[in-house]
Formats: sequence, C-alpha cells, structure tokens
Amino acid sequence: MVLSPVEPSSYRIRKQRNVSSLSTAEAVYALYSQLESNIERYQSLLTTFERMQAHQQNFLPPLLSMNRGGGKLV
Repeated sequence: MVLSPVEPSSYRIRKQRNVSSLSTAEAVYALYSQLESNIERYQSLLTTFERMQAHQQNFLPPLLSMNRGGGKLV
C-alpha cells in the first residue's frame, strides 16, 4: 500500500526530510483512514498528536521554537 497524504505534515518539533514525509502518528492515521475509507474514525490520533506537540513546545527555548515553525513563533 502506498500512502498518499492529502495534506503536508503538521509535525513542528523536527524537520521533515521532504514535503511528503509524515510523522509516525500521521502515517498511522493516514493508513487506517485509507484502509477503512473513514477519515473521522481516527481523528483522535491527530488531535492527540497536536496536543503532544504543543506540550513539547512549552519546553523549547523561544528561538528554537521559532526556527521549528518556519520562522514563526509557535
């Protein structure tokens, strides 16, 4: 099976290798959503992933957070 991401990764903690790269959580979401043709059933995976990133960013120094967000302070 080939994953075809509909949207680019929202992973902000670490730089992705290319625009089609996904984090593990995003890849699991994409895989299950495609296998079952149900994008809403696994939405909680992405919600939890976003919360995890927000929590981790609280521990990053401000300049590092700024660099990880593509030049925007996140």
